[in-house]
Amino acid sequence: MSFIEGDIMDLANKHEELGKQSFDYVFSRYLVYALTCWPEYIKKTWDLLKPGAWVEIQDGMLTTMSAQTKNAANLEWEAKLHQADRGLGLDPDIGGELERLVQAAGFVNVRAWEYDVPISTWEGMDEGLREVGEFYQKAMPVLLGSLMRTRLEGRVEGVKIEKYLEEMRRDFEGGEGFYVRFFVVIGQKAE
Repeated sequence: MSFIEGDIMDLANKHEELGKQSFDYVFSRYLVYALTCWPEYIKKTWDLLKPGAWVEIQDGMLTTMSAQTKNAANLEWEAKLHQADRGLGLDPDIGGELERLVQAAGFVNVRAWEYDVPISTWEGMDEGLREVGEFYQKAMPVLLGSLMRTRLEGRVEGVKIEKYLEEMRRDFEGGEGFYVRFFVVIGQKAE
């Protein structure tokens, strides 16, 4: 068994031994901020897999959901960030489309699982989920703050960016309870 790490879109070009149908399993996770053409990526995965082999894709639907209402939290700063992402060809909510895309590429035995991942804490949480929420409650403002600065700089005046960053920090400290959806999709290349 061996593992090959790298850009799947370019693997066959860099490694002669990696032609079509040379992989038993392809795994990817958190490519939401890396790919602009998901159908092309999934097609490349199909090409690299042997007949009967499997793909597993794990990614998020990054629109923040409210634990109180079970609907999108409608955060102004997030709307601006996602607008900038889409302007770059990125889809922050791709996780919700993965099952359909894998099926459309011709994979069979497609299965999907959806998980709600807490990114803050709220009353009545299970202890294990509380730990996850506490971690993300600290990590998300750092990650999203960095993304916001790089995505919005030059498009939005600096004062406005700082306002969005402050709103984001307040939202994460507010205790309303936020989560994002995370998807795991598997599919098999037909024999």
